[in-house]
Amino acid sequence: MINRYRTEYLLFIEIPKLLAHWYDEKLDPWNDVLVRWLLLLSIVDQRKQHIYEDIYKELEAIAMTDKHLQEAFTSWNEMSLDSDGRFAYEVRLKQVLDQEVAVNEAKWREEKARKG
Repeated sequence: MINRYRTEYLLFIEIPKLLAHWYDEKLDPWNDVLVRWLLLLSIVDQRKQHIYEDIYKELEAIAMTDKHLQEAFTSWNEMSLDSDGRFAYEVRLKQVLDQEVAVNEAKWREEKARKG
């Protein structure tokens, strides 16, 4: 059945105006989650090959208390590595995960031996 009352919205965000509002201190990313994410999406200007370092630094500070924003920064940094850096990261990640599995397996075997 089709919902006749469904309303769809299409929102446009004008990045230059968003940035102007941020620089004029009309936006508060510390207390507004939506502003955080919009600024995160606006940090890089691909056409000018420019990164807004001041916004990056403020969002990085906010990420210390916002787990989701922190995860986004981590993912972004991982994706930004060159192929050698990405390979080194993946090798290190595999080592960390393998070690975690080995520790968990050792705990499991120890517990099993105690019960056995």
